[in-house]
Amino acid sequence: MVNQHFYDDILVPIKKDHAKDLFSHIFQSKILDTIQWDGPKSIDDLTNGFAARELEMAKGNIHQFTIIDPQTHKPAGSIDIRLENNMYRADIGLWIGESFQGQGLGTKAVKKITKYGFDILKLEKIEASIFVGNLSSRAVFERCGYSLEGTIRFKTKKYGKLVDEWLFGITKPEFEE
Repeated sequence: MVNQHFYDDILVPIKKDHAKDLFSHIFQSKILDTIQWDGPKSIDDLTNGFAARELEMAKGNIHQFTIIDPQTHKPAGSIDIRLENNMYRADIGLWIGESFQGQGLGTKAVKKITKYGFDILKLEKIEASIFVGNLSSRAVFERCGYSLEGTIRFKTKKYGKLVDEWLFGITKPEFEE
């Protein structure tokens, strides 16, 4: 179970109901060119996926949040922190709808989930893999104190092509400085 004091006006636990607001921001969007997920096939696909994640989040099996725009109070994107099998390290994934980009939501969300990872999940290191060339995401993680650790060549396949990824990381001592 997740610590209730963690929630605020930027991040809320994922809910099935968020799918209807987020669908238009992710379905066949250019955002999908910059993340590993290929996106939902339909509104029902997204709704069912969110419903399953909501249940897993309530059980404490996953840690996925909806990013809320503080101006409109509408869902603007999604962020999760995925624990590695060793349980001391995790990876962050996020996306923000195009109409909400450039407002600092990504930076606020990454700062908040990084704190969550270290304070609540008791992690020692958090990483983020970013497609090479995604300068906006790179800047978000750099602003949050993450360091470029290297480039992983041919890390994943996207649309049938091998893609290189930048690996960013931050350790608990670095975060606490």
